Amino acid sequence: MKLSRSGWNNVIIFSIMAFILMINMTNNKLFSEGEEPSISNEAYIVGEGSVILTLMINQQMTVEREGVSWRTVPKEKLTAQAAEQMMRTWHNAKGEVITPEFSHSSANAIVVSMMIAGFNNIHLFSVYPSDELLVVFNHQTSTYVALPPQLFPQLMPAEIFN
Repeated sequence: MKLSRSGWNNVIIFSIMAFILMINMTNNKLFSEGEEPSISNEAYIVGEGSVILTLMINQQMTVEREGVSWRTVPKEKLTAQAAEQMMRTWHNAKGEVITPEFSHSSANAIVVSMMIAGFNNIHLFSVYPSDELLVVFNHQTSTYVALPPQLFPQLMPAEIFN
């Protein structure tokens, strides 16, 4: 078959369009409406994709972003590796959104304040540790997030309270 250059271009264009239509049609059949993922009742403590600039715990210790690493004030409270692990845990921690069915008082809460990139105001969190459940209350969104209690030493290393 002998076609001109513009003729071959048209053949290529139409074959690509047919290929795209075929992909779209099979995609709709593969992922039908009945198979949509269920709506999850999970949430990140700090918004997904948020960048934490500073974190202050009970106004006793501050962790600040310094380039790609973290700096703690006072310096002797936490090692650089422990600060990195703690901040990674705060950033990645995800739990189930709950309605508070526990009695909590602000006396036994650990108050955490954060500066997050893109926001002018300070974000406040109250952390309620217990043996059965670790609950974090986000004051900005008024949501309670339940986490496993094993996550508490990663969110708040023991060195902070010494």
